Formats: sequence, structure tokens, C-alpha cells
Amino acid sequence: ENPHNISMPASDSAESTGCPAWIDRYASWHSENRHAQEAQFLVYTCRPSMPGTHSFCLGLGDRVRMIAFLLRVAAAYQRVLLVDWASPVPIERYLSPARFDWRLTPAEVEAMLPLKVIRMHAGMNMPLPATEKYVRVVGNSFWNSRLAVFEPENSRVNTNFTAPSLVCLWQALFVPSETIDAKIKQQQLLTIGSDVHTYNSIHIRMGDGAMGSAFDKNTVPVSDVRMSRAEAEKLLEYALRRSTTPLFLATDNAALKRDVQQHRWSKQLPLRTQRRVVTQGCADCMSNPVFRHNFSLDSLDSSWIDIGMLAGANCTFEKTRGRISQFTMIVRAWSHGKQCVIELPRPYG
Repeated sequence: ENPHNISMPASDSAESTGCPAWIDRYASWHSENRHAQEAQFLVYTCRPSMPGTHSFCLGLGDRVRMIAFLLRVAAAYQRVLLVDWASPVPIERYLSPARFDWRLTPAEVEAMLPLKVIRMHAGMNMPLPATEKYVRVVGNSFWNSRLAVFEPENSRVNTNFTAPSLVCLWQALFVPSETIDAKIKQQQLLTIGSDVHTYNSIHIRMGDGAMGSAFDKNTVPVSDVRMSRAEAEKLLEYALRRSTTPLFLATDNAALKRDVQQHRWSKQLPLRTQRRVVTQGCADCMSNPVFRHNFSLDSLDSSWIDIGMLAGANCTFEKTRGRISQFTMIVRAWSHGKQCVIELPRPYG
């Protein structure tokens, strides 16, 4: 019997399935060909100005899943994958290469800046330009999208370069940088205390257009409302009833975050209970880089600290079916799928 619907690990990232051999082969091939004279490159691009397309890079989760998708594309078409995530700040502040080096040299950046950027939305609708040395790409394909829409579903490209989870692709691509790892550990001590491994976590995504959001309505999709404040409070109450440890909250809603910091987020629960929910960072200066590129460094750091603290919890409360937030997908990958998951109830999850 499992009264709290606890699973270990999350179903999306179960390592028991193993990771495909093509990832090992590609990691070795990438290292051997990274600086080969005849090498061709596939370059994920996010910059304030991108010739051939608009400047929208979308959110953190959209970017990660796109890079994971491009890893599969690069392996299928034997191109060296590079990551030119330069905005709002270079991604190297937060993520470092894992199994192969995807960073660009200054000379490569200079050579590529004038080149057009291709935008992909749901897989590849046309072949990559065969003769171009650098192919620059931005977009929001899912990590597990069909690679080549223009080829039969059972083609070699579409069947030989799949992965059972985002974790497999993440592990090949990324490890937390020393900078963000140190900031996460420091914040865990400040927020949780010396016993930093005895807390649970929850991510509540109310939506960019939800009441209480502090985002500029001209810079986010205002139709994105995923839950009400009452529903968010019910989720927190549910999690508190099932957790004897501090509960770390990450949320996109400024009003909810501010009220948690002031221990006044619920009209039903006593103050001592409300204090068990903790959060970090500034409530009114959160960043959402969907359509913008100019944010303070502190607000950007805070988003990645949230991810690291969610992933560093003993257990996390999340929905395991239906639409899962991109933030949650990163947390699952960051923790390598080893974190226990407590399923949130419907309809509020």
C-alpha cells in the first residue's frame, strides 16, 4: 500500500531503463572531431539579435529541451554540437559541459554571428543544409520529438537516435557549474540550516498571467494561467500534511512568494505551520526570459538556485501525469532521476 503515492524515482527519468549506446558513441566522436578541420557544426543559438528570425529564445525549460533535441539531431547527422546560449548571460555561469565540450571559441563566435538562425518548432521539417559548416538553430522542440518530420517514421534517423528520458541527454550535456553549485549550497544553509538534506520541495507554476504575477504583461503570454491562488494554497496545505520536514517552495508568482516569506500565505493555517514553508530570492524581481533578454544577474541566479534547491530536496511534490512544467523537467534531469516523488492530487496538480 502507498497512501501518499510516493515513487522512486520519477517515472519520466527512471535510470533503470538505461541510456542508449548511441550517446556513448557520439560523446567519443564529438571529442575526436571537435577541432577537426573538416568538422561541421550544429549550434544552438540564443542571442538578443539572431539574423533570419525574431529574438525570442523562450524559457529556461524550453531551451534545455531544445538543446537535448539537438543532441539527437547532431548525432544523427554527424555534426559537432555547440551551445551558444549567450543571453541574458552566458549559460556557462550555470551549466558546464559534462561528457563533451560544447563551448564555442571566440573565433567561432565571430565567424557565426552574421549567419542566419533557423527556428525549429516541432522537429525538423526539412533537411539540414548539407554543405554549410555552421548551422545555427533556435526553437522549442521537445527533447523526444520526432527528429525528421520529412522522413518516414521508421527511418534510421527517426528510430536510431531516441532516448528513454531527458535524464540520459542531460547527463551527456550538463553538470552544474562551480559558481551555481556554491550559490545553491550557500542558500541551502541560509534557508534550511545545517542539515541541508532533510527538506522536501514543491514547484508551483501558477502561470505568467495569473493574478499575483509581477511580470510585465507586455513581455509574457498573459493567457498562461495554470491555477488560482486558492488552488496553490491547497497544494501547499496538501504537501505540509505529508511532510514533517521544511518544505521549500519555488514559484513563478510574486504575490504567493512574498506572502510565504512573510508567513501569511494561508488564512486557515496557524503561523507555526505556515513557517514550515520556505523560499529564497526576491519576490518582485523574478526573471522570465521568454520574450526578453535584459534581467539583473541576481534575478537570473535566483532561478537557477531554485532549480538546484528543488533538485537537492529529499523528496519533491509534483504532478506525474498530464502537462508537466518545463521547470519540473529540468529538476528531474538535474537530480538524475534519483529523487523520490510524491504525486500531487488532481485537479490542483
